[in-house]
Amino acid sequence: MIDFLIVGAEKSGTTWLYDNLKQIDNIYLPDTKEVNYFNKYNSFLELNPGYQKNLSWYMQFFKNRKDHQLAGEASPMYLCDSQAYKEIYKVNPEVKLIVMLRNPIYRAYSHYWYIRRKGYIDGEFSQYVKNQDKKIIERGLYASQLKNYYKLFPDNNILVLDFDMISSNPKGLIEEVLEFLNINNGKVDESNLYKKSNQSFTVKNKFIYDNTRRLASFFRFKTKLGFLNDIARNIGLRKLLVDNMKQTQDYTNIKKVDYRSLMEFYREDILELNNLTNKNFNKWLDR
Repeated sequence: MIDFLIVGAEKSGTTWLYDNLKQIDNIYLPDTKEVNYFNKYNSFLELNPGYQKNLSWYMQFFKNRKDHQLAGEASPMYLCDSQAYKEIYKVNPEVKLIVMLRNPIYRAYSHYWYIRRKGYIDGEFSQYVKNQDKKIIERGLYASQLKNYYKLFPDNNILVLDFDMISSNPKGLIEEVLEFLNINNGKVDESNLYKKSNQSFTVKNKFIYDNTRRLASFFRFKTKLGFLNDIARNIGLRKLLVDNMKQTQDYTNIKKVDYRSLMEFYREDILELNNLTNKNFNKWLDR
């Protein structure tokens, strides 16, 4: 049985949280960060090959869990996917849900550059703001997404966290998660708290990147071949390929006109989020 899930949001620190919780002995997280079992579509709105796999396929990701460990995983598409919350409830209606939320404007801009660097889009950010793009802009409508979870799951089984705590109080953030999971003796590796996770990159060769991604996905979703993915990771081939395909690249600041437009787009949802979570996110409406 799965004990907890980090359900989102995309580009909001879920990899950082995954990396730090993975260091705690009382917690088991699979080596595959985004298992993507409950969501119908992936981040690019392509049909997810893991959706509607049988439960035994999903549970193989936790086969190495020890008796004293809580089992969890982090798949940020669960928050915005239209089916995930219902599928999660079917498997465990008492599962604990962790949600990392970031200023939706900066989340959208980060997501835009993430996709652009991978070579999937090449238009200007303003174009996606104007079109209220589903893959980028609508993902920041947190209240509309979270409402589905609050309808099914008890309020005290949902922990909503502020992305900004990663920089302002990372230890406090991890301690809040451990308290939520009822882990009293979890030791936090403070040296890991200030490491960056999931850093941005630019794809040098899209053909190599796409085909490597497809091959890894094929191995992962074919149970009998999944071990090949583990072998590739263990001997460093996956890292070698990724390092050969990427280079760090800074991006420009968001334009004021786009920022103002997005602030108005998200305003009502942010106010609703305050009421839904009993937290105050009004700082996202200030500039």
